[in-house]
Amino acid sequence: MRTLCLCLQRDAAPSVAENFLTFSPRVHYRAPGLVFLDITSTAKMFGGERNLLDEALYVSREFFPEATGAISDTPWGAQALSAERPNTISLPTHEWGDLSEASLSRLHQLEGLIAWHQPREVGEIVDFFHMLGIHRLGEIRNFQVDSFRERWQQTGTLIWKRLHNLDKQVISPLLPTEALQDFVYLDFSVSLMPFLLHCVEKSMQRLMSRLQGRGEFARKLVLNLFCEYSNT
Repeated sequence: MRTLCLCLQRDAAPSVAENFLTFSPRVHYRAPGLVFLDITSTAKMFGGERNLLDEALYVSREFFPEATGAISDTPWGAQALSAERPNTISLPTHEWGDLSEASLSRLHQLEGLIAWHQPREVGEIVDFFHMLGIHRLGEIRNFQVDSFRERWQQTGTLIWKRLHNLDKQVISPLLPTEALQDFVYLDFSVSLMPFLLHCVEKSMQRLMSRLQGRGEFARKLVLNLFCEYSNT
């Protein structure tokens, strides 16, 4: 499987995943602000993985200017790579060659679709290996699974599986269910219609991007104003 991981802002809403249905029907959102796409069969439609990554980043940065991404063989590998070497592509079967020299602290990003249940425990594992003089991800791949399991139980076993690409994570097709609505809150007075439209423009763009991802179109956009009147 070839996976694209996009790192958006931490407060990005789950509905933002719909923006990327243009690139693949298999899209997954995970807090905080991570979007995963299975692009195994769709990259060729965009002229290759580099073009797809560039276009996906362009869509992301319309709303999240600091967005980054990466493509790799696994969801957790793409996430770690997006933190270690943003906006890069790991060639097929080269994932661990590209990540082996990464800092051991990248274990925190070795998650994919399933976040660590206890991030503090992962931090303790990193500290333990540092005390042994081990500081790179590639160095801990040589340990046997029993060593991980006996010391850190389920978390250790999961780390070992992800280090050896044995954890199974499947990105399912995204079926949009959220209503196409958005909200803008203004804490200041607005008296001119052009300025009001400017204030809600980003909200409208978000809705249009979700529509495009769904492959749908709108006949009408309803703008509801709830106003509080001052005496000035």
